[in-house]
Amino acid sequence: MSEGGAMGEAPDAGRGNTDTRERILDVALEEFAARGVAGVRVQAIADRARVSVRMIYYYFGSKRGLHEAVSTHGVRGSDANLDGVTATDVAANPLAALFGRRRVDSDFLRLIQWEELETAGTGEPVVNEAYRAEHAEKRTELIRSAQAEGRLPADLDARMLSFALHALMRAPLAFPGLARTATGAEPQSAEFSARYEATLSHLSAALRSRTGADAEEPARGEGQTEGADAAREANA
Repeated sequence: MSEGGAMGEAPDAGRGNTDTRERILDVALEEFAARGVAGVRVQAIADRARVSVRMIYYYFGSKRGLHEAVSTHGVRGSDANLDGVTATDVAANPLAALFGRRRVDSDFLRLIQWEELETAGTGEPVVNEAYRAEHAEKRTELIRSAQAEGRLPADLDARMLSFALHALMRAPLAFPGLARTATGAEPQSAEFSARYEATLSHLSAALRSRTGADAEEPARGEGQTEGADAAREANA
């Protein structure tokens, strides 16, 4: 069957339906992360997921539809990470509150990198760009709330701060070679984790100190522990 897609057999019902769809998404993420969207064959995904190509097209319509579903699945996992986060949490430790409650999926990060490479210079938006922008805005609004309460510096661009914090948390996993060259330590090593965690904790404390908010927050040792846990999970 061609990669173009066709509707075929109906999927199995009930729990098996959900399990099959999740299995396809898991395999597709690994394939897209390893080869890019353009380099992936639907037949290869079907073989690894132990389903027919027709089944994949039944669920997702096309390879593009499958790619969009994989991307949405990953972004929504990050979205749930913000459930219950308050401006007070962000002020206490912005890195941990906004980015540190969910272990980063290295495959999903590589998928995003492939998307950037494959859309660069084409003028085409990345998959689910509007949804991703909405998700990013939630983080920005939490930062703005903390600024409005006087817990983070009001003169900082909230969107740029959110982006900078995001980059800080993901950089060692996204660019392990650069991290090794710049620091002299392996990004997965205990030495790197300890040094990077300490640096991120100091940065969080520095943001709070500009507003005098440190007096209302836990002692530095406690804050550093939270920041360390966040960085360790983000780059594991």
